Amino acid sequence: MEPIAAEADVPTLEANYAEAVHRLSVLTGRRPAALVERLKRPKSIPTPRLPIPTGIPADILLTRPDVRMAERQYADYTAKIGEAEAARYPSVSLTGTSAPAPSSSAILAGIPPSPGPSARRSPCRG
Repeated sequence: MEPIAAEADVPTLEANYAEAVHRLSVLTGRRPAALVERLKRPKSIPTPRLPIPTGIPADILLTRPDVRMAERQYADYTAKIGEAEAARYPSVSLTGTSAPAPSSSAILAGIPPSPGPSARRSPCRG
C-alpha cells in the first residue's frame, strides 16, 4: 500500500474506531463516551481467571440497565392494556346488609323485614 493511500484511509479508520468504542460502551451499559479515555491508555492483555465461569451467555443481558428498563416498561404497558380491556366491560357491584331473620312476634306486629341484598349496575364505560 502506498503512503498516500494509507494516509487517505486514516479518517475512515478513526471513524470506525470511534464507532466501535461507542458500541462497546453501550453494550457494557455505560454512557457512549465512557471507554474513550480508558482505551487511550495501553495496558497488557489480562489473563483469565481459572476456571472460566460457566453459564448461559444470554444471562449477561439481564445485567444491562437498558434491558432491565425496557423489561419494566413492557410490564407497565402490559398492565395498562389489561386496565383498558377491563374498562370496556360494565362493572357490577353487590351490596347488602346482614340482619337476623325477623322473629314471629315482629311479623305478627306488622314490622316489615329489613332490606336484604341489592344489586346495582353501572353503565358501560366507553
